[in-house]
Amino acid sequence: MASTDSVGHEAAEQFGKGADGRMGWTAIVLAGRRPGVDPLAAHFGVEAKALIPIAGEAMVSRVLHSLCDVPEMSRIVVLTQDSEELSAAPELEWTRTQDRIHFMRSGKTISGSVLEFLRQDRNTQPVFLTTADNVLLTPEIARYFCDAAQAAQLSIGLVSRQQLERDFGESQRTWWHFRDGDFSGANLFALRVDNADEVTEALQFWEKIEQDRKKVWKIAARFGPLLMLRVVLRRLSLARAVQEAGRRLHVDAQAVELPFGRAAIDVDKLSDHVMAEKILQS
Repeated sequence: MASTDSVGHEAAEQFGKGADGRMGWTAIVLAGRRPGVDPLAAHFGVEAKALIPIAGEAMVSRVLHSLCDVPEMSRIVVLTQDSEELSAAPELEWTRTQDRIHFMRSGKTISGSVLEFLRQDRNTQPVFLTTADNVLLTPEIARYFCDAAQAAQLSIGLVSRQQLERDFGESQRTWWHFRDGDFSGANLFALRVDNADEVTEALQFWEKIEQDRKKVWKIAARFGPLLMLRVVLRRLSLARAVQEAGRRLHVDAQAVELPFGRAAIDVDKLSDHVMAEKILQS
């Protein structure tokens, strides 16, 4: 395992290809803390949300195991404000023998941390982004998303309500309503750029809307009244809406609809934990 500080240029050069010899990806797992006490972490008696146990394993450990099973992931970087503490956690002892896994300090915001990483890192690999609470992530989902993400600078993974309910029945999610249906985020993003400048505006915008991440219409309103009205009236398909939003942020963006209902289920509250654990144990 690399140090908990930055991964330098010399170290980055060895990560040009994945374990299968194909062009590799850098996977970033966002494991930071939001200000204040996390109620879910407190419920389970742990300091960090990423270490909440689920089906016998810490959440972030489960995500890392899934990514290690994807040959294309040649680097796996865990971004967190407490990089040294998290990397030293007993639940993550197994990562210390994994050369691909690195723990790095993040900043105060998710988007700001990603932007800073891109600016400092000289490797031009595409970047796969997910979160430590994305516990139902599988290698199959990750590979499907990465294959689809070849087509744009910025890709966003989403799951339709129809897919989720077909797989698991009704579930309380944050839904975006479009002409072609309702969709929920999957905590999956991909960046295929040569340098941070290509997506700076998009990441800075993301930083502004982090506080409204569960308030769909507040986010839509930030793109301007015309786009918001078209979304409210369901005049736009999912694909068109993401393309339009990307155009306003000067980035080529696409939505990737995932045929996996489980991809929409992360663990933000106790009911999510119960549902995810039931799926994992089934």
